[in-house]
Amino acid sequence: MFKKGHKNKKIHLLRLAVMAASLSVCLFGCSGLHAVKNRGRSAEMDTDSLVVYSPHPLDFINPIVSEFESQTGIPVQVRTGGTGELLKWAKEGDEPVCDVFWGGSLYTAGAGKDIFEPYISENEEYVREEFKNKEGNMTRFTDIPSVLMVNTNLLGGMKIQGYEDLLDERLKGKIAMCDPSTSSSASEHLINMLYAMGDGDPEKGWDYVRKFCENLDGVLLKSSSEVYQGVAEGRYAAGLTFEEGGAGYVSKGAPVKLVYMKEGVISTPDVVCIVKGSKHKKEAEEYFRSYLYIYCSDPFFLEIMPPRIDKAHSLLKLLTSIGLSAEQMICCGDGYNDLTMIETAGLGVAMANAQPMVLERADYITKSNDEDGVLHVINKFMLEKN
Repeated sequence: MFKKGHKNKKIHLLRLAVMAASLSVCLFGCSGLHAVKNRGRSAEMDTDSLVVYSPHPLDFINPIVSEFESQTGIPVQVRTGGTGELLKWAKEGDEPVCDVFWGGSLYTAGAGKDIFEPYISENEEYVREEFKNKEGNMTRFTDIPSVLMVNTNLLGGMKIQGYEDLLDERLKGKIAMCDPSTSSSASEHLINMLYAMGDGDPEKGWDYVRKFCENLDGVLLKSSSEVYQGVAEGRYAAGLTFEEGGAGYVSKGAPVKLVYMKEGVISTPDVVCIVKGSKHKKEAEEYFRSYLYIYCSDPFFLEIMPPRIDKAHSLLKLLTSIGLSAEQMICCGDGYNDLTMIETAGLGVAMANAQPMVLERADYITKSNDEDGVLHVINKFMLEKN
């Protein structure tokens, strides 16, 4: 069974085989599947702006882009579509020419890594080893699991708890999935199916995939947005997608829920890259440098924040409001997202179980979380009389 963050070392090899041959035979051959045209492509865009290509939902993209524009004064144009479709446009230099490729999983976007400019984020030191930009041109920014999105109004008496339930005849033609050759979310699901339904052997998983294709009943969608929109609007009873898109509809009160497959869940980091030949390379680097503050606070939790949105800045505002200085503050922490406040405080304290860099930067190391380390600091520095 797969768990969040787990990756079999054969996955990247499997992807090549899946995308090159077996996928087209199985998915397009078994049911005459066809791709539905993306309805979201913008026809006219301002080429004087920083151009961002992204497969992510606009609800996710727009707030970040707006914040970047307000902080830097740099105008941004966003072009959306499926990962494979956007990569194709970026490679061909389609107008408007892409400056920043934002999104797509490491393995799907990695198929176009030759078009990305070498760039290492200045925040790379805060990222865990397993999420570091080893390629030199593909910065990780999030790690999102694949899920099933279900319309609760269309379930009737059906229970959907995992992949096996998607073979129910009542779901025939009511399942939304993208073309795995152009969509990161679909290709991740395909890989997960092969391993999960093959009990760890992807070759055995093809029997399930063929049956699943029959239940798709002839349609593959073009982009992830069509999947979660279709499920939320009731055109499909279930969809295979990433967590982020579906979670947005859950938070808005749509009649949907997310299902983490009982057979196992897989997740792969998404990436953000600068495209070679960018007309706005300086602005693209600014997009990384002045906006994206990236660090990993847990093995599977990669955080991306605007600058000045961190614990240190929040605490400094609090200190100002109560008339105290940073020198009068003690801060205790254990993760990378605690570094700024530990370095700012008059006494920065690392828990004994803290990340190595936190231990290195701290003024004092206390006991671990399990040993009441904060209480130890209070007793030693605030209650003990010298």
